[in-house]
Amino acid sequence: TNEFTVFCLPNCLFLFVYFILYLNVSSFYLNVVIFYCFFFFFFFQAEDGIRDAQESRGLGDVYKRQYQRRVRGAQQACDPGRGFSTMMSAGPNQSHTDSLSLTAAVRFYVNKILAVPGYKTLLLDHETSAILGMNFSQTEALENEVYNMGRLDQPRENRGDSSLDHLKCVVFVRPTEENVRMLCRELREPTFPEYHIFFSNIVQPKDHERKRWLEDLAAADVRCSVRAMQEYYCDFYAVQDELFTLNLRSACGLSRGPDDPVGERAVAGLCSLLLAFKRHPVIRHCAKSKGCRRLAQGVVERMEKERELFSFRQKTSVPTLLLLLDRREDPVTPLLKQWTYQAMAHELIGIENHRVVMKTLPGYVADEDEVVLNPSQDQFYAANLYSNFGEIGENVKAIVDELQGVQGSARAAESIEDLQNVVQNMPEIRKRSGMVSKHVSLVYEFKRQCETRLLLETSQTEQDLACTQDHSGAREAVINMLHNPRISKGDALRVMLLYHLRYERSASNSMNEFLELFMEKGGSREEVHMLKKMIDYGGCDRRSFDLFENENTMARMRSFIKQPLKDVTNVYTQHTPLLQKVLELTLSGKLDPELFPSINSRVTTEAPTEVIVFMVGGATYEESMCVSLLNKQLAPRGVRVILGGTNIHNSASFLEEVRVDC
Repeated sequence: TNEFTVFCLPNCLFLFVYFILYLNVSSFYLNVVIFYCFFFFFFFQAEDGIRDAQESRGLGDVYKRQYQRRVRGAQQACDPGRGFSTMMSAGPNQSHTDSLSLTAAVRFYVNKILAVPGYKTLLLDHETSAILGMNFSQTEALENEVYNMGRLDQPRENRGDSSLDHLKCVVFVRPTEENVRMLCRELREPTFPEYHIFFSNIVQPKDHERKRWLEDLAAADVRCSVRAMQEYYCDFYAVQDELFTLNLRSACGLSRGPDDPVGERAVAGLCSLLLAFKRHPVIRHCAKSKGCRRLAQGVVERMEKERELFSFRQKTSVPTLLLLLDRREDPVTPLLKQWTYQAMAHELIGIENHRVVMKTLPGYVADEDEVVLNPSQDQFYAANLYSNFGEIGENVKAIVDELQGVQGSARAAESIEDLQNVVQNMPEIRKRSGMVSKHVSLVYEFKRQCETRLLLETSQTEQDLACTQDHSGAREAVINMLHNPRISKGDALRVMLLYHLRYERSASNSMNEFLELFMEKGGSREEVHMLKKMIDYGGCDRRSFDLFENENTMARMRSFIKQPLKDVTNVYTQHTPLLQKVLELTLSGKLDPELFPSINSRVTTEAPTEVIVFMVGGATYEESMCVSLLNKQLAPRGVRVILGGTNIHNSASFLEEVRVDC
């Protein structure tokens, strides 16, 4: 019906008007001009209508057909009032698609999901609960009339919804075999009078599987309780506006191909992101990386399979670039100590889905076992994401002094009016007190670890190994660390790994001497074996770039000349991730097509203005800061870069990735 409206009717009108004019115009050449004018006008109008973008895809009509055939028969089709709504998209011009904002994209879809009118309960799976929770607070859920939230994989008696059978049920889950099976179980004995089912991605791109899933759901829905079934493309974890992850513990499955569960999840996550932003990108990948190549092939095949969904108008003169990098190209960045607030919290304690577990920290006394670090909900955290350790300490002291001033004013209240103001402001004071207590506890833990583990001394050695070509000085620094009893085994191992990566091919490599000292320090054979695994993972032969600029005489000379001229404001943060160099080459149109070939388009020298970088093997918060600063710098030129990864690493998770992969 839509295609007839936007294509057939305009053409019929065109033929009718042309016929009238033809009867009244005698000149042959004038008739030709009129014909072409009408042809181009109606043709492009029709094409624009057909290619209008969709935020989502309704599955209701397909579901209804399967239901009618298998359960009721065509003569018992459900009446329109109890049918299966397709809920097609409202319009293509949404702000998150123009700004490429990850958090705005997630919130856009969650708002559409929660737009189901009336009081409701929300059923999620273990992934969608985190995707929603990272960008939507419980207060906002209550404002959208969500009375209860539960997990689809929980037993009904543990969900606590048996007394809520008068509510509507909104289901938001990933389209997986397991979730479809649990949905069928739920629909056979429904707790709620009606269900609105939303999948976070394309429902099984294999046509026969999609058909079988819908048939199974239709057969299970014996009480006609499903009111809507919809695909919404929100299958990624938006950490910040320009950072996302897929929370995959290891990327080694990508080397086995997109049919591997890890490969399938990565392909699905990237396609969901592209559909959310309505982008059909040019895809370039690291030529040396088998995982990047297979991921690129999987994304191209999925876009070709779902051609109808990916038929978007190009929003920029140069297509969006999806750039697939491999963590092996830069194994140094995740090994370094970090000194900005967000990165320190992840390195020293650990952040998972905006949550930091505090109960295991020495001296922490509070009611909650974990705290939330979410830049969209915590103004202090958002303002200090990239502040260094010294700045954080000063800023925390400032908010403590401010809170003490507010509390002092409350104690000094004398009149009835003053007391009334204190009572009215009490919730805000309590909220601010909790925020201050959280940040004070975190900064205290940072300080404690710095003093007990000598992190400043260790970090300076790490930075020198990463940025300076001085073999004799590096050897002496590593030996001193191995002799120091206050340096932990883990910190000593990371320094040895950095040394081994930099001086891997040096004839005077001192690793044998270091290994003896490390074993005397209590190192295990597994930790010693990690040195070989690191070279297998990200050694010289696995990298496309001269990461340390020391692989030949000219490179060493350039590195030596640059060292004294480099503007280093802080010796603990002088390292620059390889990602920054790659992005500079990309945004200037100079990225080597042999190192990064395109899989679905011809490589041109035109510089893209939209780049989505996906790091196979995991990204880091240091690289996220690099992208954020680059976006601010290039915003006047309309350039936008987004960074994603299979997960977000600290040094511990990266070493685990290397251990599993090799």
